[in-house]
Amino acid sequence: MTPTRTVHVRENSLANRTLRSPRLSARVQDQDEWNTLLNVAIPGVDAALAALSQRPRIDPAATAAEVARALRNGAELPANFGAAAVAAQAEMETRKAEQDILTRLRNEFVAELGHLVDDSAENMVAGLDADLQQTLDAATAALRELDGATDPIAAIKAGKAAALEKFADAHRTYLEVRELADAIIRHENPELAAADPIQRVALHIVDIWRDWGLRNAVATRDGWRESEPAPYPADLESLEFFVWLLDNRKAASPRVVSAGVLHTRVAADGASAHREFQARHSPGTAHRPLADMAEANRVLWGGAPRS
Repeated sequence: MTPTRTVHVRENSLANRTLRSPRLSARVQDQDEWNTLLNVAIPGVDAALAALSQRPRIDPAATAAEVARALRNGAELPANFGAAAVAAQAEMETRKAEQDILTRLRNEFVAELGHLVDDSAENMVAGLDADLQQTLDAATAALRELDGATDPIAAIKAGKAAALEKFADAHRTYLEVRELADAIIRHENPELAAADPIQRVALHIVDIWRDWGLRNAVATRDGWRESEPAPYPADLESLEFFVWLLDNRKAASPRVVSAGVLHTRVAADGASAHREFQARHSPGTAHRPLADMAEANRVLWGGAPRS
C-alpha cells in the first residue's frame, strides 16, 4: 500500500527530501520501521479516513424538521423522535472522535518518519560518501576510455559513445549525490549552506588554491594584489568542473562529510586565509603591513582599507 495523501514532515526538509529520494531512504537505519510507517501504517490511516468521509451524511436538524412538518400538518408525531435526535448527535460525536484519533495518529506516524531520518543522518553521510567515491571511480575509468576527451561528436566519431554515456551517467549521479549531501548540511547546520560551495565539494581546496581565502581581498594600493584566479571552472555543476575534479581528486579530496566535519574544515580554512593574508602584509614583506585585525577582516572580506 502507498499513502493516498501527500506525506509531508513539518519543519524537516531532510525528511521530505528523503521521502523523494530512494538513495537517501535506503540509508534510513531502521528500515523495518520506515517501511512499516510508509507502506502500512500511514496508508492504513488514509484508507480509514477515506472510508469515514464516505459514510452517509448526518443532518443534525433532520429530526427537528420532521417533527415541525408533522405539527404543521396536524399529523402524528414521529415515533421515538427524541431517541432519533440523540442517536444522530451521538453518531456525529462518534465520527468526530474517530476522525480526531486517526488524524492524530497520522501526524504522529509522519513525525516519526522525521525522527528516523534525523537518527540516520550519519549513516546517510557515510552512504553518500561511498556512492561519491564509487561514482568518481567509474567516471575516471570512463574518462580514461575517452582519452580525456568529453566532446560528444568526437567521442561518437571515435566509436566511444558507450564510454561517453558512462561518463555522462557518472556526472548525473555525482550531481545527485552532491545535491543530497547539501540537503543534509542545510538541515544540520543552515549557516554552513552559505559557505563557499567549493568547500562543500573539495574538502582540501586551500591545498589546491592557496589564494582561496584572499579571493575577496581588495587590491587598490601599496602593492596589495588581487588573489590568483580560481584554478577550476566557475560552474561547479558543469562537465568541465567534473573533469577538473577528477584530475585533481587526490589533492582536492572530494568527500561527503557531516556538518560537524565541514564546520571544522571551514573554520580551519578561514584561519589559514587570515595567516596567509597577514604574512603578505606584515613588516618585512613587500606589502604594507596591516594596522590591526579589524582592518584585515575588512580587506579580506571585501571592504576597503582605511586611509
